[in-house]
Amino acid sequence: MKYALLLLLALFMAPCAFADDADDTIGLLIGVLKDTADPAAQADLLKGMNAAMEGKRNVKMPAGWQEVYAKLSQSPSDEVRKQGAKLAAVFGDAGTLEAMKKLVLDPTKPAEERNKALESLIGKNDATLAALLQQLLKDPAVAEAALKGLAGTDDPKTPAVILAAYPTLDQPARRAAINTLSFRPAFAKALMKSVKEGKIPTKDLTAYTVRQLRSFNDKELDAWTNEIWGVAKTSNQQKIAEIAKYKAMLTPEALKAGDPSAGRALFAKTCMQCHTLYGEGGKVGPDLTGSNRQDIDYLMVNIVDPSAVIAKDYMVSIIYMKDDDVYSGIVTKEDDTSVSVTVESGVQVLQKSEIKEIKHSELSMMPEGLLTPLSKTELINLVTYLRTPAQVPLPK
Repeated sequence: MKYALLLLLALFMAPCAFADDADDTIGLLIGVLKDTADPAAQADLLKGMNAAMEGKRNVKMPAGWQEVYAKLSQSPSDEVRKQGAKLAAVFGDAGTLEAMKKLVLDPTKPAEERNKALESLIGKNDATLAALLQQLLKDPAVAEAALKGLAGTDDPKTPAVILAAYPTLDQPARRAAINTLSFRPAFAKALMKSVKEGKIPTKDLTAYTVRQLRSFNDKELDAWTNEIWGVAKTSNQQKIAEIAKYKAMLTPEALKAGDPSAGRALFAKTCMQCHTLYGEGGKVGPDLTGSNRQDIDYLMVNIVDPSAVIAKDYMVSIIYMKDDDVYSGIVTKEDDTSVSVTVESGVQVLQKSEIKEIKHSELSMMPEGLLTPLSKTELINLVTYLRTPAQVPLPK
């Protein structure tokens, strides 16, 4: 019970505690940490404080923290040391930040530890962060996290570094690379040029990416995406014709010959970032495991026209930042200082002081055009997998 109360104290008092004029409250939290010797209670309190600090930047180090952290860093509890170091990074403790950088760069350390340290570093206004993240693109263990972190930096060298590393990246890292290159206009132009030159396959751009690029309202980007993808939004008659076209391909004979394992691989590339099926996948959209997947009409209507019937929880918002970044996703949390938005690559915590405008739409988070880049064989394989009654193995 005592631990639960301490955790609630951190979670509910910390959002105001870290405001500039709330020294008394943050002092109380630090005082509780100082006077608590139980590692379990310390871990709970630190977790709550870290949760409240998510996305916060330029946080002033509170009085008494260095003394408390000196004790926490010597704790016998691994969790207390990790949570304490994470909070110390938020407070800008120079020694902690340097230690985390060394850990991130050390390929002999466990990937999980390196990624957690990298997570703590990302979001700090550190002039050397972009160069560090660029350097990590050569390391498969941390490349994906580094690519996601680069989305929050504006170093003009970033697009060239990402594009040079692209051929060596695995599939999740490639998806993160595409997402990062689509968050700001200058990066998006570099992405467009690379696709035009054949350095990045057109098929690597998902429907979500195309919609993200269109959110810039840039004539050049719009013309290019229309050329490779088609119009941004089709009429009801066009959707009806499109559904009929796909259904004509998905005959019982064609589906019987489909390869569900190849379809699973396509699902992993096209859908799994947002949807869960058989316990694997993202939580951005609904879990598909219990849906009416055997019904071809149900599948086609929901894929071709995802905004036709949509729950409010999955409606998209477009957030325009003052530094020209654009985020297209679902707003899942909002307080006085920040907004949490779920995008294809994960959750981004944005500071309200850095937001220029938020536009809410009646569109689904799931974009139209998901089937456009697929061949007939790929379409059949994907639908065959979606209709399976149980999980199938991935292709060898």
